Amino acid sequence: QRHVGYGATPEYYGAVGGSLVYALQKQLQDSHWCDELADAWVKVYQLVVKVMLSAEKSERTFAKAVDALGGIQEGVEMTQAAFVAYAMARGLSAEEANATFEAADENKDGTLQAEEVEKALQLSIQHYVASSNFEEHRQALKGCWPKVLEDKDTVIDNFYNHLFEQNPGVVPLFEGIHMETQKRMLGSILNTLVNGLDDVGAIVPKLQKLGQRHVGYGAKPEYYGAVGGSLIHALQTQLSDTWDDQLANAWVSVYGLVVKVMLSAEKSERKFAKAIDTLEGIGQDVEMTRAAFVKYAADRGLPAEEANALFDEADENEDGTLQAHEVLNIVGKFKALRQASSA
Repeated sequence: QRHVGYGATPEYYGAVGGSLVYALQKQLQDSHWCDELADAWVKVYQLVVKVMLSAEKSERTFAKAVDALGGIQEGVEMTQAAFVAYAMARGLSAEEANATFEAADENKDGTLQAEEVEKALQLSIQHYVASSNFEEHRQALKGCWPKVLEDKDTVIDNFYNHLFEQNPGVVPLFEGIHMETQKRMLGSILNTLVNGLDDVGAIVPKLQKLGQRHVGYGAKPEYYGAVGGSLIHALQTQLSDTWDDQLANAWVSVYGLVVKVMLSAEKSERKFAKAIDTLEGIGQDVEMTRAAFVKYAADRGLPAEEANALFDEADENEDGTLQAHEVLNIVGKFKALRQASSA
């Protein structure tokens, strides 16, 4: 588990094993080294690697879970060393990462469990926004943004071309979408993001709403990595004269912040869907936007007209979202309408 924190990746184990066997052979070559001894060392080392990688896999599952809020299951845990390395790679200092870990480690057992993941996520967002790294990243993005705006349409075209070429699985999400309108919306979102970095608190609600809407569009957490890669590709192409590791790191870190905020809101949408299906997990933080509800209902055979009417009936506060208590009020009717539609 510690080796994840040190930055080791699975492919390094082969190199380490080769060097270890080489060193042992050099030391023992005169009197002891033979094929049988070499085979013994290789087999024991393979056993060591298997055991280490089985534990390491849990660490990597945790890192993926924090990034994507997906795949969090009982048994997932992360040591402090691995969490600190994970958090530092995403913009926190070692001091901030350790403070985040200690605050999230409610059981004080030196590991973060599945249920502590979300708390660590929220704390890491807060620490990053308050850090000197974020200020440097904010200035870097605002400094390069005028150059991006000089040819914003080309940047966005390059983004979508790269996204569709490299990730054909996302193409169906855009079927029936007017792409020129979609491109204008993306340009507006990026402009709002960069200009809003002076007051992150003001843009967080907008990002949360954006995350909620993306559930309705059928977006999955794993798509965010593909989107980020294509965005960086398009920006690097436009800013090739000034692009360097520092600017790349600034964009990656800020995009990571955006994804965490969007996914924290998106998870609430997914909780809602589970709540209707199973009547489990309904808490005070469960809410769902109209777009996501209509998409959810359509996936289960309910026509859009009936879904919108049901949403209007349930939305007592008329605030455009369904809250936890409103979920329970419509579960029975929702299921009855589904049965009638499928009959």
